[in-house]
Amino acid sequence: MAHTEIINIEAWARDLITKARAAHSGRAAQLVRGGPDTPLTQTVIALDAGASLSEHENPGEATVLVLEGQVRLIAADHEWRGARGDVINVPPTRHSLQADTVSVILLTAVKQPAAEPAHASRSERPASHPAEPAPTVEDLSVSDCWSLLRTGTVARLAVWVDDHPDIFPLNYVVDHASIVFRSREGTKLAGALTDTPVAMEVDGYSAETSRAWSVVLKGRARAIEQTEELLDTFVLSLFPWEGGTKNRFIHIVPDVITGRRFLVVDADSWLTPMSDARRTPSE
Repeated sequence: MAHTEIINIEAWARDLITKARAAHSGRAAQLVRGGPDTPLTQTVIALDAGASLSEHENPGEATVLVLEGQVRLIAADHEWRGARGDVINVPPTRHSLQADTVSVILLTAVKQPAAEPAHASRSERPASHPAEPAPTVEDLSVSDCWSLLRTGTVARLAVWVDDHPDIFPLNYVVDHASIVFRSREGTKLAGALTDTPVAMEVDGYSAETSRAWSVVLKGRARAIEQTEELLDTFVLSLFPWEGGTKNRFIHIVPDVITGRRFLVVDADSWLTPMSDARRTPSE
């Protein structure tokens, strides 16, 4: 007999609202059922007032059931408003969701099965070239880049140290159109606070759409030292994963920001007749 689980959505909603209010993104989510490998997924999502789900593709068929609050679903020049108890049919185009009040929704999505492409068997594929993936790379606007940066918490910072480049992971927050992170004295801080510009990269993956994204920004870093600016940083939800004293606040206002989003192709598309070949110990 199949196992049946009864879930108290109202209890989840209360817990997720608390988490959303504490998160710098203003969002929190819990998967009800499904996952990357199943056609049907259901997710409870809580949004603080003013928070949003940035513009994204519809993976197939989807609906939004408003459990609490008031939301707006926006697609191009169209907008649909929903309050508690309303069901919004998600359009088959790129769309975003904005919470006008503290809200909780149940997102139900059914992925459309991918069409089976006509291709040669593995043994008939050329040995020198993998299958050519379809061109699915999307260049992101600056606005989209900032929206995605607000969903992240971990970045990689590239700096120039002495005579070589170096890279460091860090936790960050977006403060208007800039980046703020905390650090202690050390190589990372010394490399960042020079006349040489730094680069920072953040990436992510959406299991709902099977799309990955990457945002890179470049600019100069400076230490926040003025009393008024330091006081402003205290209200930012900046919580480094690593413990210890991190009493230096660093500010990056990028000169350049770029991003890409692309469909993640099936790993089998890169297989060749040599993929399963056994290797000798010397290889």
